[in-house]
Parts: sequence; C-alpha cells; structure tokens
Amino acid sequence: GVKKGAAGHSHSIFLKVDGSVWGMGKNDQGQLGDDNVTDRGDPFQIIGSGAVDLDAGNGHSMVVMDDGRVLVFGNNKFGQLGTAEALYQPNPQLLPSFKVSSAVASENTSYFVDLNGSLWSVGCDWDGELGNGAVTHSVSNLVKVVDGNVTAVRSMWNHALYRDVNGSILGFGDAHYGRLGTGTSSDLHSPAMVYDGNITSFAAGNEHSAMVLSDGSLWTMGRNYLGQ
Repeated sequence: GVKKGAAGHSHSIFLKVDGSVWGMGKNDQGQLGDDNVTDRGDPFQIIGSGAVDLDAGNGHSMVVMDDGRVLVFGNNKFGQLGTAEALYQPNPQLLPSFKVSSAVASENTSYFVDLNGSLWSVGCDWDGELGNGAVTHSVSNLVKVVDGNVTAVRSMWNHALYRDVNGSILGFGDAHYGRLGTGTSSDLHSPAMVYDGNITSFAAGNEHSAMVLSDGSLWTMGRNYLGQ
C-alpha cells in the first residue's frame, strides 16, 4: 500500500509502506530522479527501500531516509537542492553530513527540520522565503533560520510557516494579501509570530494559509478572491 504521496507542479511521487519511492509525470528537470528527462505516464520505482518521508516542489523532489539522510533531485536553478551541482540533477544526490526529521519542497526553496529541531532553508529568496534575515536572490548552501524548538514546517509559493514546541505558528516570506497572518502585507525576511497558542495542524497555500486550533476551530488568512 501507499503511505504518503506528494504532488509537485507537474509530477507526483509517493512512498509505499515497504519504504520504496515511486514517481510519475513531468520529468524535464530530472524531478523523477531516473537519470533522464523523459516524462513518465506510469508509476516507476525511484528508490528501492529505506525511505520514511518525501515531498515534491515545483520541479524538484526530496526523500528522507530511515537514518535521517536526505536525497534530493530535480531542478537546482536556485540552489534549492542544497548542493553545488548543475542546474538540474536527474539522479538522487545525498546531502552530506546532514540529517533531518522532515523535509519540505516549496516552489523554488527547500526547508529542513534537523534532528535537533532547528529549521534550515536553501534556494530562492525573492521575497524573504529563506527566513534568515538576508536579502539575496538565491542561496545554494543551507542557512539556519531557527536554532531548535521547531516541530513542523509548511510552505507554498514564496512563504513559509512553522510550528514551535509550544504549538505557536510563526511565518516569513511573501506577505502579500496577508497570507502570513501577521497584520502586514510587506515581505518578512525573518520569522514573525502568526499565532501564539496551541495549533494542532496548519497549511500554506499559494496565496493563503490555514490553521486548526486545539479547540477544533479553523482559521484562515490571505487572498480570498475565489473564496478560499
């Protein structure tokens, strides 16, 4: 059976209960990790065993192995794979000397929570989505956003949200339409408090965000032109 699936811009990858990773869809940037750029209409195996988590971004993919190592492949134009390799990486590459509990692939940026609970980012930084306070176009080396106390991160497009050990939600990046929920529409290059309380789950959409409080209520923020 399937344990988890992830949908990128035009490709999908999924994790089976046996620890294998499979993929299908567009492959023009090597995002399926099969050493070519041929699109795949049927699921095929990328990794045989040992995977425990995965995510898919715009044109890149990431797989977390059972020992905490991370395999990355696909589009690396903005350094979002965290390697100094070519613009495209069609083979899964190991991030050296780095182990994580989770990995999130966003549009052209990637996020990792390491085994100590620290949050790291790499890739595009047009709107502050790296969250390290700098104003740069892109970074191909991992940068630390938060030192410890992070339990989960979510991202979509050019903004990111994360939950700390107290259950509070903080955010950074593109704040247009109020998608960060911080009361401003100006980009935030460093984390700011979104909600100081016990959040059980949360999600980042293209131009909006949502979170579920411990009382079961759903709260949303951001663009609403389609009623989202």
